[in-house]
Amino acid sequence: MMVKINRPWHTLKPDEIFKSLWMSPDGLTQTEASERLRSFGANRITEAEKVSAFKILWGELKSFFNIILLFSFVRIMIVRQMDNLSIWSNKWLLVAMAAGISLQLMVIYTPFLRDFFNILPLGFVHWIILIPIVVFSAFVGVFGARMIMKYVPAI
Repeated sequence: MMVKINRPWHTLKPDEIFKSLWMSPDGLTQTEASERLRSFGANRITEAEKVSAFKILWGELKSFFNIILLFSFVRIMIVRQMDNLSIWSNKWLLVAMAAGISLQLMVIYTPFLRDFFNILPLGFVHWIILIPIVVFSAFVGVFGARMIMKYVPAI
């Protein structure tokens, strides 16, 4: 229907543009307009769905790596609490946690890894939302473990 032009549009004369688009300065004929409507559909711009920070965060929390990382940190804190040990008392545990965080950040912020795992990088706002959630879940886990140890007899 349209003629392909090998030059940039802004370098063409108006009559060349009209000819390449099969139209005239007066617009399309009724027949051509009907044909284009049938071929391409109505010329409507649909507004893209706005994605909230919480929806992006939920998408990140659904990510398998993020779930494993968050669960492991909370679980480490709970187990250490149940054994009456400080989280800072085992340097190899700290190294393993730092390695986990480093690998996670590498996957999130390295473009080819991010594309491979099909995840979105977290922006500043997302980190501001995510960090309190992690801290809250750690406190809930630790205090939950304390409550269990206090009220449930040891087997």
